[in-house]
Amino acid sequence: MNLFQLSDETEKCSERLKAILPDCSRVAVAFSGGVDSTLLLEAAYRKKNPEILAVIVKTQLNPQSETDTAIEYLRLRNISYILIETDILSQKKISSNSHDRCYHCKKFIFTLIRKAADGKGFTVILDGTHSEDLDDYRPGLQALAELGILSPLKEAGFRKTNIRELARYYGLNNWSLDASPCLATRIPFGTAIKEEDLRKIEKGESFIRGKGFPVVRLRTHGNVARIEIPADTFNMLADITLRRQITDYIKSLGFDYAAIDLEGYRTGSMNLPK
Repeated sequence: MNLFQLSDETEKCSERLKAILPDCSRVAVAFSGGVDSTLLLEAAYRKKNPEILAVIVKTQLNPQSETDTAIEYLRLRNISYILIETDILSQKKISSNSHDRCYHCKKFIFTLIRKAADGKGFTVILDGTHSEDLDDYRPGLQALAELGILSPLKEAGFRKTNIRELARYYGLNNWSLDASPCLATRIPFGTAIKEEDLRKIEKGESFIRGKGFPVVRLRTHGNVARIEIPADTFNMLADITLRRQITDYIKSLGFDYAAIDLEGYRTGSMNLPK
């Protein structure tokens, strides 16, 4: 018996989602393993006699751990999936990292997803975009519209809080995990994206998380690593040994400086000024 109770708002979102999904009897879901796409896939999976195909696109912009988590979930539920591995940095409009990088990235990735899904007879493609994504700088949403990708969570009015609530209610292990946007969001617009820099970011964030900071972003500015952690965890850095361990490791990756951002962690800090 599930003792966790949904809020009225989340209950309404859930009911709207249930009303939307029956119109999609045979669907492909763009799946990353994050809480948004996992909740969407779980909701579709819980339909009677579902015909679902999950499509994962693995690029240099995503940590390997994210892909591993996604595949584990699919195997536990015996959901059919396609794993596409691609060299996204070969696409100059993406690796050059202009302000519209997200548009070109989404267009490239979802074109691959549509081709793979169409090849298996799945013409309806869903993704985990939700209503609060509209509040941020998200040029990639245009690409989704151009390719006819449907976003049921957005249509049902889900906010992030509602997604986490329903994911917890469903018993999904990742309901409370921090969002994990692509690693390119750690690099300033106009700075070319290189695989070696992505791996530095991935290793640096993994190390810092292992030191007790579950939420961390390592933003790169040339030879400076700007570290964002929640402001309420700053007190942990009073430990000189911990500071030294983090500093030494970041420098071992090739950075000259390891700097803590005094504004603390916040989403979209590399986006265009509003």
